[in-house]
Amino acid sequence: MDALAGAQRALSRPGALLVLDVDGTLADDVARRHLRPVADPHCLSGLTTAQIDRYMAPELVAMDACVRGAQRFLVSLLRHLPLRGRNLAIVTARWDTLRAVTELWLAANYGFLRPCPLLMRRWGDARPSVDVKLELVLRHGAHGVWLDDDPQMLAAAERHGFVTLKAPEVYAPSEEVQCSAER
Repeated sequence: MDALAGAQRALSRPGALLVLDVDGTLADDVARRHLRPVADPHCLSGLTTAQIDRYMAPELVAMDACVRGAQRFLVSLLRHLPLRGRNLAIVTARWDTLRAVTELWLAANYGFLRPCPLLMRRWGDARPSVDVKLELVLRHGAHGVWLDDDPQMLAAAERHGFVTLKAPEVYAPSEEVQCSAER
């Protein structure tokens, strides 16, 4: 089944929610990737608060590039969907102290997704990202499509009834309009 068509079908159901992860799905952390754990680059578990603060430094977060193909894929997905009321949520394991820089980056690079809730982890919440993000999203909807780069997150979302799409593999190779961080 074509991923785009399957996602569109799932999102056509009443009350369906499109969930978009930020890091690794929308944002490419090129300026800070070297600060991720080598063993599991999708998760910051095992890092100290100070190490996570270094990885999440606002000046580095602001330098993120767009994940190649993400914009085009999302425009195609949203083009044919009746997202009345924008049944869309952006979720991130970033601490809420990065809300301002994250909102600015999203507005500059994915403005067509706004307005929608930006769900963020409370500062100092050291639970695994999967637990935090699932809890945040389930407050807003119980089914739909979850787009993420973390296989563990996708497995948990699928167990909760979401159709899952793995980024960036789901993005068709194409010429992409550069996001503002790449200009």
